[in-house]
Amino acid sequence: SQDILHLPGVLTPSEAQTAFAAGCRMLKLFPMEMGGPAYLRVLRAPLDDMDFVPTGGVSLENIGDYARVGAAAVGLGSKLVTGRQQPTDDLVARAVALRRAWEQGRQG
Repeated sequence: SQDILHLPGVLTPSEAQTAFAAGCRMLKLFPMEMGGPAYLRVLRAPLDDMDFVPTGGVSLENIGDYARVGAAAVGLGSKLVTGRQQPTDDLVARAVALRRAWEQGRQG
């Protein structure tokens, strides 16, 4: 269906181009522990018509850098949700801090 967002996982430019040619305009870039924001910046240079969602290795320390280099969004797991025993106030505090860092990154 046209109303379903599909985010295939890609790492290389060839994988990104194949997914884009198949109709995917937003791509999950994984794993980002390997290249970080610098890799996304280099990848976007020739592929700036694609929206990338870096996943794996995104943290409070680097989320602003991902926003600065043009990530459409990010995927987070353990840096946001620490487990079943996580207090709600900790989850909210982490989410607020991540959003603040993202917005600061977007502003340059």
